[in-house]
Amino acid sequence: MSNVSKQRRKVVIGGLAAGSLASWPLIRGTAYAQQKAEFKMVFAHTFTQATEKYVVSGIGLFKQLAEKYSEGRLVVDVHEGGALGGQDVLPQKVQQGVIQATQLSTQNFTPFSEAYNTLDFPYLFASNEAFEKFLESPLIG
Repeated sequence: MSNVSKQRRKVVIGGLAAGSLASWPLIRGTAYAQQKAEFKMVFAHTFTQATEKYVVSGIGLFKQLAEKYSEGRLVVDVHEGGALGGQDVLPQKVQQGVIQATQLSTQNFTPFSEAYNTLDFPYLFASNEAFEKFLESPLIG
């Protein structure tokens, strides 16, 4: 093996070693954060950052507050854009325990509870107060 080849080999090996050492705090920090949390909640939805302009979504705030109030014991792992399935599949994954939470449109939830059909009539109620009273009634519960 020539001297040039030996020098290149040392540079490559040295570069790999230096890169590994430099990335160690990032790897260690991520692993530490996951070890510190006792619980992990997988939250899946089909919305993307583009649709969040039009869809009211508090998922980011939910993640932030859930992790804050659990004092780091809970990590909320959010999967967006339908990465874990569409709105027809996500409720089934919650039922099966594959994921712990989802956000979806009410019409996609009605196969699991017909009571949600009432929410698709926006002009059925005269006011927000009447709607809230209906939601709290024994009919909906």
